Amino acid sequence: MSVPEPPSLAADAYVTPITAEPRVGEYGVHAFGRAVASHLARALNTAVQPPTYRENRRDQRNLPKASTLALTVTGHDVPITIFDVPTQPPRRPTTVYAITLDGQPVPFETATTYDLDGQLARAVWVASRRRHHADRRHPTHATVDAASAPRTTSDVPTHAAATPSPPDNRPGQRTQTSALAYAAVRSGRNVRRRTAEGMRWPSLAPIHI
Repeated sequence: MSVPEPPSLAADAYVTPITAEPRVGEYGVHAFGRAVASHLARALNTAVQPPTYRENRRDQRNLPKASTLALTVTGHDVPITIFDVPTQPPRRPTTVYAITLDGQPVPFETATTYDLDGQLARAVWVASRRRHHADRRHPTHATVDAASAPRTTSDVPTHAAATPSPPDNRPGQRTQTSALAYAAVRSGRNVRRRTAEGMRWPSLAPIHI
């Protein structure tokens, strides 16, 4: 199923920071968001704070039923939007999850709610590692106007040229096209997957929530 554009949350949406430790009487989505952050922290071997939970007010019927878990992962803004999609023929709406990393959509699909926190974390992990490798391959440098920049007699460049990246279709590696399929996490498979950059999702024990 193709995921439609996620709805925007209202400016007056409820905002609840999720605490690092469980609290008595908290909603299940708080434990769910905490588990996603825990998976990412263990996979990336870095601190990932629990997300901030935002939800549209239910007393305003003109607003769509939608909420977000807003994460910050290695400096990237990663909101996970949770919303319902009507089905045809009409029956109980389907809950879908849309992920973005710094405003860019992250491919994700699931067929079951089993290990959903791990599936979401794995999709975010793949996207963040791909961004990390892309930034390393194509670093940004400060540009200087050539007309106004002072020239030296040796005409030595101010920085070394970036080392060209090897082609993605080397023997033993998947092509860039096939690697994109690995960004879409399919449920029911507890396998270790390798992308074109040689990344590997670590084997993690499930987090019980």
